[in-house]
Amino acid sequence: MPQSIAVSHRRGRWAASRRAAEATYGLERRIKHLTIVGVVALALLNAADAVTTHLFLLHAPAGGLEANPLAGLLLASGSLLLVKMAIVAALGIAVLWDRPRLGLLVGTWTVSGLYLAAVISNILLLRMV
Repeated sequence: MPQSIAVSHRRGRWAASRRAAEATYGLERRIKHLTIVGVVALALLNAADAVTTHLFLLHAPAGGLEANPLAGLLLASGSLLLVKMAIVAALGIAVLWDRPRLGLLVGTWTVSGLYLAAVISNILLLRMV
């Protein structure tokens, strides 16, 4: 094999390796970005859940009760929103400092969807009161 063909073949392999590394970096960056957006959505939905739950319990005609006993204790002490935000802040710090993980992305958006359902449920219950 002539020298020029071997050199160009090596350059092509290096270029392909570099392109693969750039594609991986781009994917990791997208995963991290979407996870951060998911954590922000989770924080907003947690706050909305705490506020709508509190409003519903204030306006419920029969003096409604929180179904979750731990949330009920925190709500009674007035620290539910603070505890929820502290948990989401810890998650946000972990996302910023750790490498992007697809499982965390999926988990964050799944939990955000569950909180969205809870907020919608609370709003519908508030409309009925």
